[in-house]
Amino acid sequence: MEIIYQLLEDGIIDKEQLVLKRHKYIGLKKQEAIFIAKLFKNKEIKEHTFSISKLANILNLSEESIQVLIRTLIASNCLKVINKDKQITFDFNYTIVKLLETYWSPSKNSSLEKQIIWIKEILGFELNEENEKAIAHWINEDSWERVVLAVKKTSLVKNNSWPLLLNAYESLNRSATHADKELKEIMNINWLEV
Repeated sequence: MEIIYQLLEDGIIDKEQLVLKRHKYIGLKKQEAIFIAKLFKNKEIKEHTFSISKLANILNLSEESIQVLIRTLIASNCLKVINKDKQITFDFNYTIVKLLETYWSPSKNSSLEKQIIWIKEILGFELNEENEKAIAHWINEDSWERVVLAVKKTSLVKNNSWPLLLNAYESLNRSATHADKELKEIMNINWLEV
């Protein structure tokens, strides 16, 4: 992970694009992602401390809009603000880590506990015991890849929930079953007679 931080620090990985492309995976709204991207992009803001009014001028937003965005981002743990004498400094390290983690998923050989923790983090809601048993069953059926796809697909929906995850998984499972059936039919054809 240290290499990735160095790539971010050196500007090889574009923080603005990272937040704009992956914001939905960590529950950020588009407006919040654009705000963060503007903060990353604006050279005047980087490594400086600002007042709300100066920040509003630089980003061409109202002070009220800036305050609402900052409050929302703080509440969702996507922003840490160091506030001294009406001057603010931003810390987005937690957000960067969360965004980078959206590219990672545990391997199918990881422990069930790690897999369940990852699912909860990506989806942003708790799973009850029955839900966890269902997921364990899916994983034991050797379909971890489908579970990962279903989780990522569900995480893009604004108000994701267990029924949405269940529907996404069942849809992917039906598609895979249909593809397996077609493959078996193809494999059973005696191609020398055709």
